[in-house]
Amino acid sequence: MDDCDLSAAERSAIEDAEKLAQGTHWDVLGLVGNPTAADVKRAYFAVSKRYHPDRYFGKKLGVYRTRLEALFVRAKKAHDVLVDDEQRKQYAAKFPAPEPPREPTPEEIAREKRLEERRKQIAAERSVKRKEGLKSELLGLKARKLVSNARAALDSGDLETARSAVETLTAENPDDKETLFLSGRLLEKQGKRALALERYRAARELDATDADVTKAIQRLTGRE
Repeated sequence: MDDCDLSAAERSAIEDAEKLAQGTHWDVLGLVGNPTAADVKRAYFAVSKRYHPDRYFGKKLGVYRTRLEALFVRAKKAHDVLVDDEQRKQYAAKFPAPEPPREPTPEEIAREKRLEERRKQIAAERSVKRKEGLKSELLGLKARKLVSNARAALDSGDLETARSAVETLTAENPDDKETLFLSGRLLEKQGKRALALERYRAARELDATDADVTKAIQRLTGRE
């Protein structure tokens, strides 16, 4: 049975520390460059406090108590070597301290700023395209539904429903071939043959291969 009260996050932190403890003294204390003895002491106190079992006062530690104690001893060993000038010199000859992060040059900072601005611009453009695409898709669905409703209403003779659908289509996309054709059908049903013919011809200019448009024009003219 696991006789331990530590949370999953606390256990994970200890396990990560154990992996770090397998590295150099510099790794254990998180030191880089050429730290002073005072830097070593500060780093040691911070790390040892993190690993000290008293940090988990009131909790059952189980096997993690031994593991914490081992981490504490490992940190103390790193401290004792690095705080002593002679031992540190010998150790650094074999395991040099990691170099501190290099400060970026003004040119690098400016370049990164330009790149970040460009990344934001691209992200914004993609967001707009996605929104436009969604809007277009929704409009397309709405238009197809209106076209279907208008066709069904015209076929059944429900001119009021057809008129409402055609007016909406005309308001949103007046130069669409389907809108012009349905408008022509409605006008023809209303007895407005001349206006209907105008709509059919406008639809034909957009697509001369549409058989329904051609038949409608021939029906009204008897020859075109």
